[in-house]
Amino acid sequence: TEAQDYLAQAIELDGSNENRSQLIATIESELQEVLQITPLYGLTEPLITFPPDARPQHVLVMNEDIFVIDEGRQALLQYRLDPATGIVSDQMGQALLSQGDQIGGVTVGTLADLAWLPLIPGFEDRPSLLITDRNNNVFRYDQRVEGATLMTLADRNTWGSIGQVQTYNGRVYIADEAKGTILRYNPGAFEEAGVPWFSTGTPPNLTGLVSLEIDGDIWLLFSNGAILRFREGEQLPFSPENSIGLAEEPTDMYVTRQESAYIYLVDAGQD
Repeated sequence: TEAQDYLAQAIELDGSNENRSQLIATIESELQEVLQITPLYGLTEPLITFPPDARPQHVLVMNEDIFVIDEGRQALLQYRLDPATGIVSDQMGQALLSQGDQIGGVTVGTLADLAWLPLIPGFEDRPSLLITDRNNNVFRYDQRVEGATLMTLADRNTWGSIGQVQTYNGRVYIADEAKGTILRYNPGAFEEAGVPWFSTGTPPNLTGLVSLEIDGDIWLLFSNGAILRFREGEQLPFSPENSIGLAEEPTDMYVTRQESAYIYLVDAGQD
């Protein structure tokens, strides 16, 4: 990276030539090797091409269904992948929920996040998609039921400002950014108030929370690129490798739940 900086300064002062262009390519190649970046040249055709006014932010894939929150058009869209051809034939998608819709007596606000709630024998008789908005609403979408429904949680009126939602082992976790807490709801016990997940004491500042992920630990990604890791309510030391640094414009994060324990981070600032 220092070599890149020096070379950029040289080009700015004295212009480019064939040797300097070759050196740029060499540095870039070696940098990608150091960062263990492998180009996926096989991904030449996009599954979905969005219109200019779209701003897709969150994606969730369940079997052949692809769910996308489009912040530009403020809609939750569903696409269907044909497993035989590997093609999404309907490029427009189906809008399942949009800002301004009236659901269960409330108005859908700015869409925030989505998560998959699996079937839980004895508690949840069918899997469903959970969607949060910035009006402190949680909606449930089940493909076997017509349209989305409002999810009733006992302590909804006590929330400050919710956004991120995630599920783990049948439990539902909702981040309340205004109150600096994550509330945990046990399977099927939505008539009971959520249990604060963080240890007692000074709550963490959740302002600017972009993504919430759970693999046993809870991972939080913030708009400034910071990633925080918590276990049993206590923060654990964690930071990305120095060679990677912080994301410039983080938009989403995924933490694998297998033994590989990889973190995938989407950075719009660095593409």
